[in-house]
Amino acid sequence: GWIFSLGLKSDGSIVGWGGNARGQCDAPTPNENFIALACGGYHSLGLKSDGSIVAWGSNDDGQCNVPSPNADFIALEAAGYRSYGLKSEGVIVRWGTSYGTVPEPNIGFTAISGGSSHDLAIRGTWPSFCDGAQISNLSHPTQQGAEEASACIDGDRAYEITERFVGDGRVLAGVGFWFAMPDGVPAEPGFRVRIYVTGAGGCPDGDPIFDASCNVVEIGNGSGTAEDPVEYFCDFSDNGYEGLRKLSGLEYSISIQNTNCPGEGEGASWASGEGDGVLGCLRGYDVPSWTPLQDVGVVDDRAFYLCNEDVTYFCADAGVSDLAPPAPLGIVGASECINGSGPVEVTERFQGDDRTLTGIGFWMVWLDETPPANPRFSVRIYPTGADGCPEGFPIFYADCDVVEVGPGNGTIFNPIEYFCDFSDNGYGSFDKVTGLEYSISIQNTNCPGPGERAYWINGVGDEVYGCLRSYNNPYWTPTDVDRAMYLCNEESLPSSTGEATTTVSAKILLGRPSPNPSRGRIDYFVTLSTKTHVRVTILDAMGRVVSRPVVGVLPAGIHNYTWPSSKSREGDIPNGTYFLVLKSDQEIFTRKFSIIR
Repeated sequence: GWIFSLGLKSDGSIVGWGGNARGQCDAPTPNENFIALACGGYHSLGLKSDGSIVAWGSNDDGQCNVPSPNADFIALEAAGYRSYGLKSEGVIVRWGTSYGTVPEPNIGFTAISGGSSHDLAIRGTWPSFCDGAQISNLSHPTQQGAEEASACIDGDRAYEITERFVGDGRVLAGVGFWFAMPDGVPAEPGFRVRIYVTGAGGCPDGDPIFDASCNVVEIGNGSGTAEDPVEYFCDFSDNGYEGLRKLSGLEYSISIQNTNCPGEGEGASWASGEGDGVLGCLRGYDVPSWTPLQDVGVVDDRAFYLCNEDVTYFCADAGVSDLAPPAPLGIVGASECINGSGPVEVTERFQGDDRTLTGIGFWMVWLDETPPANPRFSVRIYPTGADGCPEGFPIFYADCDVVEVGPGNGTIFNPIEYFCDFSDNGYGSFDKVTGLEYSISIQNTNCPGPGERAYWINGVGDEVYGCLRSYNNPYWTPTDVDRAMYLCNEESLPSSTGEATTTVSAKILLGRPSPNPSRGRIDYFVTLSTKTHVRVTILDAMGRVVSRPVVGVLPAGIHNYTWPSSKSREGDIPNGTYFLVLKSDQEIFTRKFSIIR
């Protein structure tokens, strides 16, 4: 203390010495079973083994009046003319002279300390669950009670209350929340978690986009009263559900209801919280339509928190580029079944970077359809013309019959992620040449019948848009939306000529142009293991067709060519960069060369 000292003996008794004008050194009888002590300015505190606190000495400011109930304390502190006790649930109790208030939420503290005119406390790991995950939208429980009960969902007085949050592009893996249980805390709690898209009025719009029954629930601290609600946590994967990818910028509404119903009317109240002040809505047995909470007299947030995981993409070991995550912008232009009655082809543009493209990830929506068990897609890559649309024929083509499937249910607000690895489908990779702009299209080919629809959903990307063409408009038309996709790349290994290497099939081989650079004429060869229809095309640096020197069916063997040939009427070829492209029925290969005179 200020002019005195206390000591705690091993037998649980306290000894005091020094200034004793206010009796602060005289421990009350019975002087036994103390396990901790604290000294204030002119008063003393002792913590008994039964969890009660004994106070003596000066009491001019009420610093010796321990609040009721004087029980369940695990630590104590005294400073100046005030006293503190720490309860087992982590709540701080303070009495005597006041300097401010204990910060909310007053729960989860593990240690306390006081100075001359300030206080300190340590809060432990809190909330209790989702260790290793990222917590967002944390709304702390308050001691204001639980207004408008979310009564047992199968009972006769059930309410559904929502809280709002904004998507951030991460995966929602679980949700923690606090409930008051006035009818008793069930041994095996159960809850229903529903997530909606929020409408213009701040209330849910339409049916849930996520609906989980949480019968495997982790239980935290709390007695279940309105002032001390129980913390619960529902991990979606533990209950057999995939996480929900929260689309960036989209506002959601979440509701949590009790489903542990041995009888009608068992009440469970989603506790009030201290959050961002953005309130949700309510509906129930006497409020049949969604109504903003403030309109029914509820002015508090709900106590909850979201547990998030960062998004991971397929091809984790490769370099991801041109990433455009899915966005809540709806869809423009259906990539309907390519063999159906109304196919649409949509493209997205990307720049070459001298890396090798080994696969592509993308997101699809299936409107009015059940997502297929064995999805299949067609991927085409074109040179991009001056108008930003594909020019000429594809320079790469792959039928993706082996597709990896990620999370999602196929709706606009929860699209399915797919990934096509070219090598898994028997195709070589594609070299993206720096300085060239490409256009890529993805179409559904899983067609048990005409009209099965799959939509390549919009994305949040670089705002470099592609084009669209359809069965009733065969000409490419520019669009003003990105497409949700990402490219998987491997670093290209430069050859002796400075050319990027390309993985090729053993059945077909396109030889390197020689010499390279050239003074105006190149030699190259095509090797075929079987009789094959091929087309050889020469493109300039803008992707425009310069020549088609070889078109037709060639027998198996090695075929040598010179371009321009001696019979060609093409004349002198201008200096510049060119691309030699070989296309067969199944594969496309590209070689880069230069003409310098």
